[in-house]
Amino acid sequence: VDAGIRFTNYLNKHKNVVYILTTHYTDIAKNHEKTSKHSKCQLMDVDISSNKTKYNYKLVNGISTICGANQVLKDMGFPENLYKK
Repeated sequence: VDAGIRFTNYLNKHKNVVYILTTHYTDIAKNHEKTSKHSKCQLMDVDISSNKTKYNYKLVNGISTICGANQVLKDMGFPENLYKK
């Protein structure tokens, strides 16, 4: 995580650099949101209120709180011990 924070801080110093960072790396994304003047954090809107995840494919501002890999394993019917803590 520390190396990721240092690297994104380095990238943020260069206005001509464009990059995408998954907001699933929440510590890095939170630091990025605080320190970057030229960018924003966005996530894909997802509805997990039902038994199956509904991907809306719309970007909204913020940092993701959903562990996507765990949701995919659950939705695909894998054993619970693979995606539950």
